[in-house]
Amino acid sequence: MKTSFSQRLLSLYSNYQNFMKGRYGFFDSLNKTLFVTSLILWLFRGVLFSELLVTVIYFVLLGIVVYRMLSKKIYVRSNENQKFLKATAKIRQFLANFSLAKRKTQGKKQTKSQANIQYVVFSCSHCGQSLRAPQGKGKIKVTCQKCQHTFVKEV
Repeated sequence: MKTSFSQRLLSLYSNYQNFMKGRYGFFDSLNKTLFVTSLILWLFRGVLFSELLVTVIYFVLLGIVVYRMLSKKIYVRSNENQKFLKATAKIRQFLANFSLAKRKTQGKKQTKSQANIQYVVFSCSHCGQSLRAPQGKGKIKVTCQKCQHTFVKEV
């Protein structure tokens, strides 16, 4: 009997799941850093150092990533990641503050204009739902979102 392609894929996926049971399998911060470092080394392999040395370091780093992902010592791998996060906390905090400060300066005009808007709060004459509208708009047509009653209000 011939098996279909989708059945073979499901079988492969099932075998993969059985293989990965009890393994660390996470692409955590330490693995990401090792992987990105190895890719950067691979890109600049002929520029910085000898190509052979960089290639060896590249494969060693990739080997560590694969070893960590396939390791059955979950607690040990988790502790390694926590130590890495603790060691790089100051760098990550600096980068987060730098990007946050950059975002704050870019969005200042928008937040100031939003903060200056004063609202008038009133209730729907039909159902009593509290509504609000920007102050100083004059006569506006208001539709209650609760009961869909429409009326004109001076704000």
